[in-house]
Amino acid sequence: MKKSILFAAIFVVLFAGVSAAAPIDFRDSAFSGANYQTSFSAGGVTLAVMPIGARLYWNSTDGLGVRYSYENDEIEGRERLRISFSAPANLSSVLLTDLFNEGYLERGSYRLNGSGSWSSFSADPSQTPGSSNGVLNLLLDPTILVSSLTFRAPGQIPTLNQRHEFSVARIETAAVPIPAAAWLLGTGLVGLVALRRRRS
Repeated sequence: MKKSILFAAIFVVLFAGVSAAAPIDFRDSAFSGANYQTSFSAGGVTLAVMPIGARLYWNSTDGLGVRYSYENDEIEGRERLRISFSAPANLSSVLLTDLFNEGYLERGSYRLNGSGSWSSFSADPSQTPGSSNGVLNLLLDPTILVSSLTFRAPGQIPTLNQRHEFSVARIETAAVPIPAAAWLLGTGLVGLVALRRRRS
């Protein structure tokens, strides 16, 4: 066998222990074309909004929101933002913005893979308007394979004098172990190369 096969096998065994974690930053200009669209694809994701008549919002500070209700730059009320992945991914976290302590904690929720129950989150109490950008790093279960992520927020609750809304800035994909088959293949190749060289 050629030396190149040996080096390839060693590379597989030594360096392919985990797949790389790659962030998807919606504040990047690659997503600027999403503005005013009902759907938009870039960087391995497709963005879509609901209800009918809603449009995507983008800026380089907060990332993604939905244009439909009273806040044209955030998700609230009947609005939904759905992020679909071209290939299912393991996600470790989502960075949210514009989620504040307004004397009450703004809140929202998300759902994985378009079904099942909604998971709720609320603002970090230390994130107040004027002193921060309302940042919350939402931790996800990195062992779950995700094909889509949908966000919503209550919006206005007049009886409580509250308004709940937020934006989506960034998604972190998790570094996940390469399947055992890759280790077996790499180990097998190294063994074959060693055996052949020993016989020579």
